[in-house]
Amino acid sequence: MSFNNGKTGIKVTVDKVTEGYQFTVTAPTEGWVSLGFEPSSVMKDSESIILSNLKGNGLIYHYFGTAREVVTPISTLDSAYKNDNLAVKSFSYDGKVSTYVFVRTEKVKNKYIKELTPGKKIKILFAYSTSSDISSMHAKAGSETVTLPN
Repeated sequence: MSFNNGKTGIKVTVDKVTEGYQFTVTAPTEGWVSLGFEPSSVMKDSESIILSNLKGNGLIYHYFGTAREVVTPISTLDSAYKNDNLAVKSFSYDGKVSTYVFVRTEKVKNKYIKELTPGKKIKILFAYSTSSDISSMHAKAGSETVTLPN
């Protein structure tokens, strides 16, 4: 399953793998890129994954939407959370486009992580910034409703 959003230039491909779901995300930026799953209002109640480039290394952060336009690290909300259900497989930047490949497990470990079920329709938010500073405002954003692959 994949989508290519013409307004933002973000392309997301989702594949079912043994560990859960593998996401390949490309965006026309050297800055951060984010995906959010199943928000109730703007970013509120979404599980948010922020990918960032630090000196050529792809980093991954896990957040939860605590208000319409506020995300908080899941580790702040749940001190037992270890960020062990996410892993960056690869990262590249060709001077114009960043590509991140990461795996997100299916297993739900706490109330801040959305259940990803094969064949289920989910709303995915996406955004990117021209800055690698994850506190900076996005340059472009959008959303798509997709059906997760089996």
